[in-house]
Amino acid sequence: MAEERSQYQTIEDFAVAYSGSSDAQVLAALVAIPPLADEANSCWWDEEYWLRIANPFMALWKVAADRHLRTAVPLIFDRACFGDPFEIMRTMRHFLEKIFEPDWNALTVCCIAALQSHRAGTRLWAADELGVLRDTAAISALEVATRDEIPEIRARAAAALLRIRGN
Repeated sequence: MAEERSQYQTIEDFAVAYSGSSDAQVLAALVAIPPLADEANSCWWDEEYWLRIANPFMALWKVAADRHLRTAVPLIFDRACFGDPFEIMRTMRHFLEKIFEPDWNALTVCCIAALQSHRAGTRLWAADELGVLRDTAAISALEVATRDEIPEIRARAAAALLRIRGN
């Protein structure tokens, strides 16, 4: 009987498969992945969705981080889902940080740009990361985000502002 692979192992298998790809191929693979469905979508209970979309996407985070592939970050943000299904999205920030380490200012600039997206998931996770970075350069963009139409984004932006201001 075949051994069932854990999600971590499945993601690692995808990452190993992508590791032989050129940077251009990694970026093309990211472009080919559609934005993740929002957390409330029932597709998160479908194993096929994980195998075709979510796991390859998370594997590409790892490959981009290992290569410090900065051009991947806007593509990653553009595919971020609104919400945190099975707590997968909260780990995205570690890969984004590895891509830019130690150039936190450049990551801040990327997050500020993502905060302008039409996609709610992109704005949510950009605001979240800006709260971690605590860069005063983000204050103006976060103040605008506190007036976002979506309450969760307003809350993340407000929390980020509190962290930056030390309140």
